[in-house]
Amino acid sequence: MREKSTRKQCANSEKRLEQYRKSWRKRFTINPEKIRNIAREWHAANPDKRREYHLRHKYGLTKKQYEEMLSSQNGLCDIPGCSRVACAVDHDHETGRVRGLLCKKCNTIIGLLDEDPMHARGIVAWMEKHGCRRIEDTLPSEPGSRKDSQMPLFDLGPETGREVIQ
Repeated sequence: MREKSTRKQCANSEKRLEQYRKSWRKRFTINPEKIRNIAREWHAANPDKRREYHLRHKYGLTKKQYEEMLSSQNGLCDIPGCSRVACAVDHDHETGRVRGLLCKKCNTIIGLLDEDPMHARGIVAWMEKHGCRRIEDTLPSEPGSRKDSQMPLFDLGPETGREVIQ
């Protein structure tokens, strides 16, 4: 949803911004601990504003757009087969375009794979070759159990000498 702006800032606004930054740096240099404390207090008192700022500046999303996306996904991760709560905004790092809302785990995995589908397919093929299979359904469903936390677990089979990988 976020597009790179090709619009130039006017010289006056750039000048005012630089003046503001200089005055802020001067205040911070004089008493850095005081400025840090003020920032900590503001962040603690305004978590909603902080989240809205983050969504707007990093992804170009308003709070309403985020809530509409979350609602359209029923509050769940956009990855098929995942039933965890969506809380991370997934976006293309080159264009900035928002692709959807994912759970933290799926978003992290995509990042670790360098957003490369071939790498993901290779991992799945390797897991299938070595007999990995989901054993989540065989675990007890008690509050606080591993099944309750919805961690994907795989049984590697007796031929590997290992039983469970997390």
